[in-house]
Amino acid sequence: MREHLSASRYLLGVVPLNEVHFFMDASAKRHGGGHRLIRHNTNTARFMRDYYAGLSTELARQAYLEVMVHIAFDAGMIHLGDVRLMSEYTRALSGKGGPRKLLAQK
Repeated sequence: MREHLSASRYLLGVVPLNEVHFFMDASAKRHGGGHRLIRHNTNTARFMRDYYAGLSTELARQAYLEVMVHIAFDAGMIHLGDVRLMSEYTRALSGKGGPRKLLAQK
């Protein structure tokens, strides 16, 4: 879960919508790796877009993109190293320094 939230934060530049990722991974405990067969598709992206459209069009677009990044991350199209790199760029550009807690390798 933490990796998905970081991917949204650093690759999309947004404050992640936790509920999107909780919804997508709700069956992970029961189905393990097979949970990716459930709620990891474009239908979920459209559902989340439509759900958040009631709040704002910006949140609707963000929810759609977060689902797509989540799917890409789980499919191995985005790697933890990509997220780390963007995290470091963000820290450097914002002037933040010092030790930081790294995401664990899968």
